[in-house]
Amino acid sequence: MAASRKKAICIALDPDVDQLLTRAARECGISRAEFVRRRLMPVLEQYRPHPKSRSAQNVRSDAPASNGWSVYDLTSDLAGSVDASRKAATNARRRFSKL
Repeated sequence: MAASRKKAICIALDPDVDQLLTRAARECGISRAEFVRRRLMPVLEQYRPHPKSRSAQNVRSDAPASNGWSVYDLTSDLAGSVDASRKAATNARRRFSKL
């Protein structure tokens, strides 16, 4: 962690949880507080506000919870054209066959 001012908090642990915390921190070679910080950060990271991508801003916000949209509706702005032939892509061009 970066050297910054840390705010102290107080939590109450059951004696068996306290023993487990002490054992886990000792096995990792770090303090109990550092052990808690390291384990807590990944959990708390999911609550950090992240900027929305441009494609997320284009998705309509009036969508019902079940969405009901097709994959095309959700991704049509991400790629150029989706209109193409249904023929499978191949590399069987003449210039490659002469090699």
